[in-house]
Amino acid sequence: MSSSLYEQFKRHLHEDRFFNTAKTLVVAVSTGVDSMVLLELLQRLPYHPRIVVAHVNHELRQQSWEEEKYLQRYCQHRDLELHVIHWRKDEHPTSGIEAAGRQVRYHFFRQLKDEVGAEVVMTAHHGDDLAETMLMKLVRGGQLGQLVGIEADRPFYGATLIRPLLPFVKSQLYDYARQHHVKWYEDVTNRDLGIERNRFRHQILPSLVKENPAVKRHLYEYHHDLADLLAFRNQQADIILGRISTGASLRVNDFQQLTPPARHQVLTRWLNRQGLVDFNREQLRQLEQLLMNKHRPQAELALTNGLLFKKSYRYAHLVMAKANQRSQACRAVVKLGHWLAVNDHYQVAVLPTTALTSDKANAVGVIWLPPRKLPLTWRTWRSGDQLRLKGGGHQSVERVMINNKVPQAQRRSQLVLVDADDEVLWVVGYKTTWRKRPARLPADWQAVQLVEQRQKTEGSH
Repeated sequence: MSSSLYEQFKRHLHEDRFFNTAKTLVVAVSTGVDSMVLLELLQRLPYHPRIVVAHVNHELRQQSWEEEKYLQRYCQHRDLELHVIHWRKDEHPTSGIEAAGRQVRYHFFRQLKDEVGAEVVMTAHHGDDLAETMLMKLVRGGQLGQLVGIEADRPFYGATLIRPLLPFVKSQLYDYARQHHVKWYEDVTNRDLGIERNRFRHQILPSLVKENPAVKRHLYEYHHDLADLLAFRNQQADIILGRISTGASLRVNDFQQLTPPARHQVLTRWLNRQGLVDFNREQLRQLEQLLMNKHRPQAELALTNGLLFKKSYRYAHLVMAKANQRSQACRAVVKLGHWLAVNDHYQVAVLPTTALTSDKANAVGVIWLPPRKLPLTWRTWRSGDQLRLKGGGHQSVERVMINNKVPQAQRRSQLVLVDADDEVLWVVGYKTTWRKRPARLPADWQAVQLVEQRQKTEGSH
């Protein structure tokens, strides 16, 4: 099977249409067998894209410097562009080093793809990684969508992150490396059973393979089937939401008419569309109970990220939770065209400039954004946040609130809209940033309008 790995890889890239020759690729290379095989396979392609190699020296062991030097020689010999950063040992946290390392790597990939103009970032996650992740998610519990494990491709700050080795198990990569004399380094930390993933890798998954040697292939097939089912679920749920929601609000009576399975799926989709993905099955059950309880026309439930689910007679929506102390950081990725309720009577949205607003909505501004500035995010303001002013100056968000006489208690939960670089674009309800429209708008830039709307009170229905 390993002898045909290259042909399988090439066919997989073609069928999934991951990229074309015109695109620049940032390829994450750790010098492990998976990333070294990926790098070799990419160079064998007849349609050779520009390859930029990204390497992070985590300084976890002495071998890290040897790996870096080898990769430097490798790239120089093959005329490949290499970029290296060091995650210094004195910057390592005392706990959660795996998650912290991932954050460092992906921040580096994001910066590098902007620097070199890459449209694709590629990592060497393979079938074993996928199987381990799916099993870990299954054991931990959570939303059904999390069982998909690792996505083959997803948006990545104006580019696309792809993982073309998911159909292949690690034994295939080892076989290919040995047959084609690909040098790689083994990371000794991968044997540390104190790390959760390593226990799944060296103990749990091998036990399942003994029960059924095809288990990894079956998990990959389930991964695909589940991804298809969730996509279909989302399409159907969006159709229903078009009938039972108004902006960011759910119509309670209409929701109560749905069948139990539809209620569960539609509510999940509605929360996701509001940018909320961090909730568990118990919270979902409680939300559904609140919506279905006809004896409680008004009810509230605190969720994550400082958000509050609020049912008020005929409508239900998410609002910023009020806090006696400094409010928790609310953070939700903007869904273009979807409304976010700030309070009972006020909601905001980011819309395409081609979208027509209702008579009750007010467009407060238009902003032009390059791909690297996306996605946009709603969050609570922080000390040090500033708005750009015409002429090159800046004004603090705190000064904007003071000038508008925003009550002290309300300031704690003030909402702002920020871009991918965390630059404030809108102090919601008060002031927008100043951005000059480019004389020639590049084709890949996006123009969006910032919109606000005052909702009716219950008595006015």
